[in-house]
Amino acid sequence: MCVCRGNLNTRLSKLDNGADYDALILAAAGVERLGWHDRISQLLPFDVCFPAVGQGALAIECRQNDERVLGIIKRT
Repeated sequence: MCVCRGNLNTRLSKLDNGADYDALILAAAGVERLGWHDRISQLLPFDVCFPAVGQGALAIECRQNDERVLGIIKRT
């Protein structure tokens, strides 16, 4: 197994330029966020590769009596 380091531009460039890679496994969310949907050839189903715990988790903290901020962040 080879480790491919770098940001998405660098990693995909290495793949495109034949640098010892036949494929890359990347997070689809990051590829889609950059608008490169066409670069995704296959999605791994959860029964094959489950995402790491906490991926996409977000914690928000605010003052207890700050009604303005509590109104903004309240769960809908």
